Amino acid sequence: MNKSFRHIEDFLEDDSFRTWVLSKGNTRSLFWENWLKAHPGDSAMLFEAKEILLALEEENEEGEEWQEADQARLLDTISAAIDLPDQQPLEGKVREHYFIRSHQYVWLKVSMILLVMVVSAVILSHLGVFRGPSPASKEEVAWIIREALPGEKKKVSLPDGSSVILNSASTLRYRTDFGVSHRDVTLIGESYFDVAKDSLRPFRVYTGELMTEAVGTAFNVSAFEGEAAQVQLVEGKVKVELHPKDDTEVDRIYLDPGEQAMASAGTFAKGKFDPRTALLWTEGTLYFDDQPFANVMKALERWYGVTIESEGQKPSSLRVSGEFHRDNLENVLQSISYSFDFDFNIDHKQVSIHFK
Repeated sequence: MNKSFRHIEDFLEDDSFRTWVLSKGNTRSLFWENWLKAHPGDSAMLFEAKEILLALEEENEEGEEWQEADQARLLDTISAAIDLPDQQPLEGKVREHYFIRSHQYVWLKVSMILLVMVVSAVILSHLGVFRGPSPASKEEVAWIIREALPGEKKKVSLPDGSSVILNSASTLRYRTDFGVSHRDVTLIGESYFDVAKDSLRPFRVYTGELMTEAVGTAFNVSAFEGEAAQVQLVEGKVKVELHPKDDTEVDRIYLDPGEQAMASAGTFAKGKFDPRTALLWTEGTLYFDDQPFANVMKALERWYGVTIESEGQKPSSLRVSGEFHRDNLENVLQSISYSFDFDFNIDHKQVSIHFK
């Protein structure tokens, strides 16, 4: 191909260029890559022509690309617009018309193409072919993240006056517009919420498949990965909703003080709990009430920020009960080992347990 490209219309009139652009560069791409390398000063003109062609190459509502038939219709439309002046020359001006293409004439052709594009876009928009972008928000909304690392607890004061106590290995996220039009937070792990009253803006906690909504109350939410999620109400009233990932019907439970909602392995039920022991963690106390040994080890890992590995033949069913107030890890493991006969070693953040 020895054709020269000095104007935008030279690209638009070229069949190979239009085919290359509308086929997403899968056709004759090597030629145009070499052309750009050989004519770096004309790259802006090429990309302007490419933008004109791509203006109608948007995705439709279902996210499917245009098929070959659609592209062919677009090529025919542009070709007709380009060739229209040539097909209807004015009498007595034929020789002048073919002698030179003035800048005005060049841009007349480009204007006609743009007119075709605009009219087509309006029609297709009404037909629902194009999916327009979502309106940009007037002010960028960012996320604020509050995190309690393994081995630490953290108290967080929210802009609306609510307070949150984050348990170890827990993360709370909320947007910078929190308290303005909404009071929504996202939780991973466990937190105790003391919610400031605001009847116009319900307080919502999203964690996994659960959404807990309150106006002004105090409740505890626990949703560590791999463990049952639960919401325990201390005072006031809350609504807890289960939103399954398979988009089945939403289940809903209303709680009174002393009641809890639990979600685990496809079940969602309401029950009772003891507020005196359930919130001991907020005071620095570890409390286990007939808990499986594996769950206790996970809790110790989060509480003290360590990794625990066990070896040896351990009994098939180990369950732990005990209360440890601001105690160190060595004393806790020593106390548990008396009941289950194991040795342990603490090396910085690594703990090994060996059953005898």
